[in-house]
Amino acid sequence: MLLENNLDDIFTSYDESIFSDGSIDPMGLRIIWTSLGNKIFYNKINTISTDIRYYTLNLFHHYLLYKCTVDWADKINGLVRKPPYINKSDLYEGILIFLENLLTRSTYEAPKMQPSNYTVPGLSKLKGLLLKDDKDNNGNKLVVKRTSGILVRQYLLGIHGRHKGPFMQMGILNSNSEVPYNNTALWENVGLLFSGNPWKSAAKNLLSLIDSKILSVVPKSGKEIEYKIEEILNPIIIKAYASILTPSLYSGDTVKSFWERQLGLHQGTAANLFTAYKEFTDKSNYQGIIEKAKDEYKDEIINAIVAIEPFITCIDKMAKRILLRGTSFINDELITTANYWLNLTTIQIDKMEAFLSDVFFNPEAISRLRRLMKIYTSSKQSINPPIEFIKQLIQYHNEIMKSRGHMHWVSIGSDNKITIHKSLYFTNAELEKLKQPSWINNYYLSTLDSLYKGLNLTNEVI
Repeated sequence: MLLENNLDDIFTSYDESIFSDGSIDPMGLRIIWTSLGNKIFYNKINTISTDIRYYTLNLFHHYLLYKCTVDWADKINGLVRKPPYINKSDLYEGILIFLENLLTRSTYEAPKMQPSNYTVPGLSKLKGLLLKDDKDNNGNKLVVKRTSGILVRQYLLGIHGRHKGPFMQMGILNSNSEVPYNNTALWENVGLLFSGNPWKSAAKNLLSLIDSKILSVVPKSGKEIEYKIEEILNPIIIKAYASILTPSLYSGDTVKSFWERQLGLHQGTAANLFTAYKEFTDKSNYQGIIEKAKDEYKDEIINAIVAIEPFITCIDKMAKRILLRGTSFINDELITTANYWLNLTTIQIDKMEAFLSDVFFNPEAISRLRRLMKIYTSSKQSINPPIEFIKQLIQYHNEIMKSRGHMHWVSIGSDNKITIHKSLYFTNAELEKLKQPSWINNYYLSTLDSLYKGLNLTNEVI
C-alpha cells in the first residue's frame, strides 16, 4: 500500500504502518503476516477498523456527500479551485471532519435530552476539552477543514481516516478525488440501505444543514468555513444522530448482506475462513478455526498460514524471551528455550519453501522470511545451536532497527553478555504462554470476529 503522505488526495490508500513502527515490532515480522493476510481479505479489513457500526456510520457520512455531489454540483464547483478549498478533496474531507465532530458533540449532548450510553470516537477527548476554560478549543467549534477536529489527528484516527483504505479496496470510494463516488450502481444500493427511517430522516436534516451552512456560504477572506458549536448544534441535529446510534440498526439482514458482500466474505479464501469461523464453537480460537479450514478446503493460502505461522511464532516468542527484563547473559534457561524452538516438530522449513512466492507474500516479506529461515537452519547446523540462534536473532534485530533508523533494543558482546536497552515485562501467565507453540497471529480473524458480532448482536453499546 502507498504511504499516506499526499494530503491533497484524501482517498490515497490507508497505511497501517502509520501506527506500527519499531516500537512494537522489533523483529520486523508484521510485514510477513500482513502480507499473507492481505492475500485473503485484499486490504478490506485491518487491525484498527474493527467495528461494523463505524463502517456504517462512515458509509452514511459519505452517502451524504454523494448526495451533495448529485444534487448540488454547481455549489460545490463554486467553492473549489480557490482558497481555502483548492481542490474538491479539501472540501470533501473538510465536510467529513465537520460531520464527525458534529456527531461526537451530538453524542455528548444527547443524554441531556434522554438517557443513553452511546459512545463514538473522540467522545472521551471531547469531555476533556470541555473541562477547559477555553471557548476556542476544538470542542467548542466546527470547522470545514481536514486538519481540524476533536482528535489531534482526526483525518487519520477519526471514523473516515480509519476506514478510507478499506473503503477504497471495496470499491466504495474511487481513488480520484475529483470523482470519489463514481460507482453509481453501488451508491444506488447504499441509497436503498439508508432509505428507511431513522436514516432517511437523519439524512434529510443533515443534508439541509450541509447545504445552508457550508455549500451556500462564501468563505470569508479565503478562510475555512467555521462556526461556534451553538450556531450549528440544536435539538433536531442531536436527535438525528442519536436516532442512528441504536445498535439494532446495524444488525439487520440488509446491512448484514451489504457488508458481507463488500468485505468479500462470500468468495475465495475469505469465504472458506468465514464459513469455518461461523461453524466453530469457540470463535476466539483463531488457530483452531484456521486449522479446521485447512482440513476442509483445498486452499493454498490457508496451507501457507499453517506452514509459516509456527515459524513466525517461534521467532517472535524467542525474541521476546531474549528481551525479558533482567536478561544479562545466555543462561541455562535461555538455552533451554532456544533448544525448544530449534527442535519443535511443527516447524518444517522445507514445507515453508513452497510458499515463498508473490502468490502469498510481497518481496520484502519473502526477503525477511528467507533471512530468518537461514538463521534457523544455520543455527541448527552449528557447533552450539542454541547460542548461535540467540546471537543471530539479536544481530537480525539490530539490522531491522538500523534499517528503520531506530535504536536497537538489545546487543550482545563477544563474551555473550547481553545488554538490554529496551526491556519487556511479562506476567507469570504471559511467560508461560511464551513457552507454548500457540500462534501469535490470527490473520485478521480477530477483526472478522468483531465485525461479525457487530452484524449479529443487537444488545451491545455503541
